[in-house]
Amino acid sequence: MAEMKTQTKNNKWMWIIVAIYLFLIWHNSMETGTASGSLSRSITLAILPWVEKTGFTVPFDTLHFYVRKLAHFSEYFVLALLVYPAGRFNHKSWPKWVLWPASSIIDESIQHFVPGRYGSIRDVCIDMTGYITGIFIAYLVRLMINDLKNG
Repeated sequence: MAEMKTQTKNNKWMWIIVAIYLFLIWHNSMETGTASGSLSRSITLAILPWVEKTGFTVPFDTLHFYVRKLAHFSEYFVLALLVYPAGRFNHKSWPKWVLWPASSIIDESIQHFVPGRYGSIRDVCIDMTGYITGIFIAYLVRLMINDLKNG
């Protein structure tokens, strides 16, 4: 009984962490296009020398595009890693399945109203791909941990 109360309490904390993380995602979406572009440009400038050391010649704008898209994927990958421990994924866990597309759609909708930003169906798809990948990785890790415990 005490273990169940601890698990429920931990579950509530995980959902609080998820809510805070969602707030941070949506807060980033409220950054103007200039501010958001400046951040991603500085990241692109930081990794460009590493890319060039590999022997690849990538135009700055192309690399910048991929940095921006990787940010979408990564945000929702991390979201999935935070959501997964909050409970099991089954037919009864509809909030986790609704959270995934709803949070991304809200994210892109926010950007629609921010100067210099725009919402994009492509970005929603990238977000969802990051989320699904995160859930899949978390599931595989859980399977491996269970195998180690039982094997």
